[in-house]
Amino acid sequence: MNLILEALACMLATVSFAVLLRQPKGTLIYTAIISVSGYLCFSLLGKGMDAYFVGGLLVGLACEIVARVKKVATTLFLISGIIPMVPGLGLYQTATFMAARDYEQALRTGMDTLGGLAAIALAVTLTGTLFSGFHAKNPLPPPKGE
Repeated sequence: MNLILEALACMLATVSFAVLLRQPKGTLIYTAIISVSGYLCFSLLGKGMDAYFVGGLLVGLACEIVARVKKVATTLFLISGIIPMVPGLGLYQTATFMAARDYEQALRTGMDTLGGLAAIALAVTLTGTLFSGFHAKNPLPPPKGE
């Protein structure tokens, strides 16, 4: 039951963020599905570093596929779709520990948060790089003189 509520909250937050960014109405359902699937994957894997990476891969892959099918930019889905996985609470807690002068806990929380952010960034970059190779018309020009 708790996972269902999290998925609904994820969908509501994603669609709200997409509307705030003036995303076309016809793409909102795709963004919501991408976001919820990524978040559920992240949640079911235990919300660790590997979960950030696999969830980011799923979101990135789904965004690339849907963007190609709908003939729109990948970032249209990616920006709103990745939001529920971003470790905002970790950033807030790091700042709170810093303000309280608990530097050891701030460092621990900050490193975990940065690790999650790096895993998401790596996953999204990896999917984007892989898909850009499929779409290139002439990735390597023929050598001159031949």
